[in-house]
Amino acid sequence: MKNAAAEIMYNADQISEFDRDSLWSLPLLMIPFQSDALKGSRLVKNNQLEGVVKLFNDAKTGRGHVSPEHLHKFFADISDSDINVVRKLSLLKSYDVYSLRISLRQNGIDVEDYDDLKLSENKQLELQDYMRPFLSNLIVNIFDPEDAKNFDLNDANLLNIFYNPDIQKTRKQLRSIAGMMDIKLQDVPSFLQKYGDVYLSVAY
Repeated sequence: MKNAAAEIMYNADQISEFDRDSLWSLPLLMIPFQSDALKGSRLVKNNQLEGVVKLFNDAKTGRGHVSPEHLHKFFADISDSDINVVRKLSLLKSYDVYSLRISLRQNGIDVEDYDDLKLSENKQLELQDYMRPFLSNLIVNIFDPEDAKNFDLNDANLLNIFYNPDIQKTRKQLRSIAGMMDIKLQDVPSFLQKYGDVYLSVAY
């Protein structure tokens, strides 16, 4: 039984567009496990919304779902540490990339490639209208460009605001945000990152 798992696992070496955009499918390829045994599997939500490892999906044999507690029966070299990571991931409410960014940080799990936590290009285009208010408020409240009401997010020159900001004005704005949020100045970037992920997760 343990050796059979290696034969039926997904033969994946990259993350598919479906997995990137899914709310209920998490390719374990991106998770840094001690063993490579789980690399070709996915963590999915079953009909009871429980997180289970999906080893295979075949029209004739059905779906191979395994709970985290039973993984040692299928993988001979899986460690207790790896099982514990899968167990934590199985308890997450959603596997959309924005929720994952927050949850992985909270659980101290570093993905091997940050690009894995991005939606497909097609889905990013679909969500542009939702991202526009967040980005515009971010620019206005931190960089405060004089033409804030007229800027175009599709304008390549807009990047100049990030690369060549007014240092004094930007520092003042960041201090103001830190004061309003009652956090330290150096914690503002982390706060904005978490806020952005929550905002986009809800929008998605």
